[in-house]
Amino acid sequence: RRLYPVDAKVKWPNDILVNGRKAAGILTELNAELDHIKYVILGIGVDVNLGPADFPAELRKAATSLKAELGKAVSRPELAVAILREQVRRLREAGFPIREAAAAYPPGTTGRNASVFRNVLEAVGLEVKSLVDEPSAAGLALEIASGAVVDIGGGTTGISVIRDGKVVKPYKRVYKPE
Repeated sequence: RRLYPVDAKVKWPNDILVNGRKAAGILTELNAELDHIKYVILGIGVDVNLGPADFPAELRKAATSLKAELGKAVSRPELAVAILREQVRRLREAGFPIREAAAAYPPGTTGRNASVFRNVLEAVGLEVKSLVDEPSAAGLALEIASGAVVDIGGGTTGISVIRDGKVVKPYKRVYKPE
């Protein structure tokens, strides 16, 4: 709301609605002991610059994007920095001295596109510990040495095969059957 004037509301447990339609989703994973947190994984997916035709037909009435709501394109890096800055601020206020972070980028992201993830972390004052593709990150976090990582969301499904801790079949994203 601070960066873009949309009336966003949380629909429990993890959807963000704008004008009654889903524009974002949040997922978290926590690994902790009784006396300390080992790690927290926070995944935020925002439909930024999609138009109605970009959504599968079955989602067009239920989903929206910032671009659709604002009537103009949105800077994805600017939005990412603003979201992360706010999350880091809140964590620090809650007593968690966040100083370093890792990021996972979509499979097939390379070069300057991959470096954007580093830039976002550094823009909020975090030391970059690791950058890795999403399937590898999911495999590590979920302790999958050999198996599959299946990503279902936003009208698409992606599958990566992991063997001996390495992605051997790249992530393939396909639309869900109608």
